[in-house]
Amino acid sequence: MSHISIIKIKLKNVNLELLKQVVEQLCKEHWGQMVNHIEDFAGQKTKVDLAFKCSAFPRGIAFEVERGEVSIKGDFYRYHEFQRQIENQLTQTYTVQAFNVSLRQQGFQTQTQKVGEKVLIRAYQW
Repeated sequence: MSHISIIKIKLKNVNLELLKQVVEQLCKEHWGQMVNHIEDFAGQKTKVDLAFKCSAFPRGIAFEVERGEVSIKGDFYRYHEFQRQIENQLTQTYTVQAFNVSLRQQGFQTQTQKVGEKVLIRAYQW
């Protein structure tokens, strides 16, 4: 059955600006475009603040922060695999970016390298 679903992500105390950067990065990785609405299977539009759509998910996927917690929103009917992929990518990318920001605030320089599905972060302090 087709309908807009809201799925909570295991990220807490989210920085909205950092989340926007991560969503824009995901959008680029999926060759998408940022949009201000998502659609259900029937084409009914719902206005949102932060979303993108791409050829792999043409209805659009939205990202919301409420009380410091992130949720993704969209009509995932027949797109559950994409939903899980985006959920995993968002969690990993946001965590890496937040960790890098934290290290830089402590005076470290960081270098990030993706190896397969894992991410290596090297921190240097001179």
